Amino acid sequence: MVALGGRPEPVAADEVALRARKAKVFGSLFRMPAVRRFDRYVVLDTLGQGGMGTVLKVYDEQLDRAVAIKLLRRERSEGEVDRLRREAQALAKLSHPHVVQVYEVGRAEGQTFIAMELVKGQTLAQWAQQEPRPSWRKAVEVYRQAGAGLAAAHAKGIVHRDFKPGNAVIDDQGRVRVLDFGLARQSHDRTIESGDEIPTAKEITTADPRSSLTPSGTVLGTPGYMPPEQMHGHEVGAHSDQFSFCVALWEAVYAERPFVGRSLRALIGAIESGAIRPAPRGTAVSSKLRAVLLRGLAADPQQRWPSMEALLTALQSLVAPRGRRFIGLGLFGGLVAVGAGLGVSSVLDRIDRCTGARAQLVGIWDDARRQEVEDAIVGTKLGYAPDVWERAVQPALDDYADAWVAQHEDACEATSVRHEQSAEVMDRRMACLYRAKRALSAAVGVLARADAGVVANAHEVTGGLRPLSRCADVEALAAEVEPPLPAQTLAVDGVREILARAKAERDAGRYAGARAMVEDAKQRLAEVEYGPVHTEAFLEEGEVLHQQGHYVASHQALRQALGQALRWRQWDEVQRAASAMMFVVGVRQERAPDGLRYRELAMELAVDGSEAEVESSNNLARILRVQGRYEDAEREHRRALALHDELPRPDLPRGARLRGDLANVLTAQGRYAEAEQEHRRALAILHEALGASHPNVAISRNDLAAVLMAQGKQQEAEQELRRALVRLDRALGPDNALVASAHSNLANVLHAQGRYQEAEQESRRALETRHKVLEPGHPQVAVSRSNLALALMGQGKVEQAEQELRRAIVLWDETLGPEHPHVSTARNNLATILVEQRRYHEAEQVHRRVLASREKTLGSDHPYVAASRSNLAEVLLELGRADQARPLAENAWHRHRRGDVPIEGRASTAFVLARALWTDRAQRHRARELAQLARDGFAEHGQGSEDDLAQVEQWLDEHHVDSPRSRTTNHEVTQQARRVTGSP
Repeated sequence: MVALGGRPEPVAADEVALRARKAKVFGSLFRMPAVRRFDRYVVLDTLGQGGMGTVLKVYDEQLDRAVAIKLLRRERSEGEVDRLRREAQALAKLSHPHVVQVYEVGRAEGQTFIAMELVKGQTLAQWAQQEPRPSWRKAVEVYRQAGAGLAAAHAKGIVHRDFKPGNAVIDDQGRVRVLDFGLARQSHDRTIESGDEIPTAKEITTADPRSSLTPSGTVLGTPGYMPPEQMHGHEVGAHSDQFSFCVALWEAVYAERPFVGRSLRALIGAIESGAIRPAPRGTAVSSKLRAVLLRGLAADPQQRWPSMEALLTALQSLVAPRGRRFIGLGLFGGLVAVGAGLGVSSVLDRIDRCTGARAQLVGIWDDARRQEVEDAIVGTKLGYAPDVWERAVQPALDDYADAWVAQHEDACEATSVRHEQSAEVMDRRMACLYRAKRALSAAVGVLARADAGVVANAHEVTGGLRPLSRCADVEALAAEVEPPLPAQTLAVDGVREILARAKAERDAGRYAGARAMVEDAKQRLAEVEYGPVHTEAFLEEGEVLHQQGHYVASHQALRQALGQALRWRQWDEVQRAASAMMFVVGVRQERAPDGLRYRELAMELAVDGSEAEVESSNNLARILRVQGRYEDAEREHRRALALHDELPRPDLPRGARLRGDLANVLTAQGRYAEAEQEHRRALAILHEALGASHPNVAISRNDLAAVLMAQGKQQEAEQELRRALVRLDRALGPDNALVASAHSNLANVLHAQGRYQEAEQESRRALETRHKVLEPGHPQVAVSRSNLALALMGQGKVEQAEQELRRAIVLWDETLGPEHPHVSTARNNLATILVEQRRYHEAEQVHRRVLASREKTLGSDHPYVAASRSNLAEVLLELGRADQARPLAENAWHRHRRGDVPIEGRASTAFVLARALWTDRAQRHRARELAQLARDGFAEHGQGSEDDLAQVEQWLDEHHVDSPRSRTTNHEVTQQARRVTGSP
């Protein structure tokens, strides 16, 4: 095997087989006697030679597809190679249906190569020569596709510099793609002198996409299509591509170029004097099209169209059919007077100028792009992918695009037709819509490259699009900061483009890619003085770091964003940063007081009835829940849910999340039946919005399992959890915090069923994962240690269990505070371990502390408070203090008789009260009745209650009314039961 240009070696048997297989697949035969290879690419054919080197058709073994490679000549200098590599890397970030995709820039065997999309078709130069020639309307439609590719490149700061019919290809399906963004520059580029003869269209020279990389005085490009500023060697930009585009389209519709000149000097003179050829005799080309092109061909770049998008909008208005409403209006005008007819015509002209919005979405969200996204999502072969496309993606993007078009037309008509607003207001609305379009383009770009992770988060991508209502809020738009100075506009737009793509990547769950883009944006900002865009970068950085679980670093970035936003009076960004810090600090880090410091900024700056108000209200509720203030949290959750349901376009998955949050706080209050109802409603909403197989449905099942478990429905909870885990593992991978939570919940369910070894395995798995993905000392690590302690205790590993519990308590004390419900639960479990070790006095002190804390934070009627009273009563019985135990047990039994307490909890409390009553001879009949209720309860619960059932049955055997044996002490009963059950 050899690199290109070397001596061939004998063909190995496996290479012959490879050649045969690839020849069958791609219809190409390898040249004998050797299979030619370049890096991981196997050469199928040579497509041609150019100024830059050889163009090859190759097979990419890694990605199993045919691609094209441009192999640069060896004699290029290192400086040229570096420039080409940087340009190609910039193009590799541009994914657009009307631009040939660059896949890779590499170096092998001493040669630099560029791998790119292999397109089969003909150039636009060849297409225009067909007989009969395409109509002017067809030419406009075809060139609009090429223009959309150029506009997409301009949005990323890339300039073609050599657009011409030979640098755009149309395939058999009619799809146009632009190629050779400055990648074909010859190593012998030189200044074209004013007397040089102009090359023909077939002679290929090249262009450099960034003026900063072009040596002063060097003219690059094909002069026949070159704007005058490029001929003079001056700085070029997007307006220069516009000129070349108009020359090419003029040539397509008139069969000749607009300017005559055999030398560079003559051509420049024709352009600068405006000496444009007259239309050929008999031409059917619209005069309006000629007017559009003439503006794009202006010698002064400032006199051309404001942007390529504006030019495309003008072209769209020429080929798009007029709406029915215009026909009716025209007929009405014709029935009046000539003057009235002229007035209507003037209005029609103004309205017509406001109907090109849909054209601006060409290449962003049109039929071709829609098909591309559908193919990408469904092509993942995920079971839930078709549901995601049909329920969450297509309708959301179609609606968003329709709303964008309507807003665009309204903004234009309000100024140009209805005269309701000033031109300045229209400019602000259009700038807002431009930002929304940029976000839409970024979102579609991510979805068009969907993998399993993107499909799982596709609803977040569409739901994360900029609210278009903002673009109609004139007051809010007027309060925005001033735009950057013209000298920095291009750099700022480039950074904002990167940040828009970073947000789309983050919404899709591609956090590593999003973070890399943020780092790229920050590097580009080193030379940008415009403060507001720095705020935007810090905000996106904070959000990405939060999603990656780096909560401390996220807080630092968000604080910088807040400071910048306050300095520049960016009130929307102030609100976003404050709301994000409420959640990152108050909830994720569980530092509730610190999180509440940002409450006023977040809540006061949120616009009434906005998504920001919903999110801020829900974040406040989450902090209140962290504090154990469950009633306040419930009230705020219900407010957030009501605000969401009143939004003009409520997002179903987000509404389900809000309902799940409400259910969780109801669970914390012991209102299990209500919580289960809310979880099932959330599950039904997600099922409808995303499909049964979506991982978010699995997360909802995990939450439902927690409340089922609290009600003692252990087998049903286990079933839900195992269904959820299968989906979560498949969608998120094993090293994920949500997967760890599901394993932790499963451990609890297994423990409740007495399956302690399985519970230990699940607890250790959750602990290991949380150590990997969370920061040291995170409260969720303490959750895993507490659950592990329970599993160890169930196996009689008392000392190990005590050690894990004490570590959990120390961690929680430091992060949550001693009164937090989590700490109370851990202390309660510690007291149980102390009882197992017969350290009753220590256990009493711990139980009293837990009871006091729970009464303070949960209220006297909470089931956990009743459980603490029952536990303390049991310890007092062991200490022979039945008189003190009795009122505690009575109180606990009164609460536990309700149906919202698990059956084993009711049985345990009934038995404690039975033992406490036995010392009062007048209460012995009731004591036996309670013990029998306890026996029936443990028997009904079944698995996991065998030891408790044996203890109750022995007690009943030994305690009969008026029986001499009934005088045994509670302590003796306990010891006898332990001997029967084998307890230590």
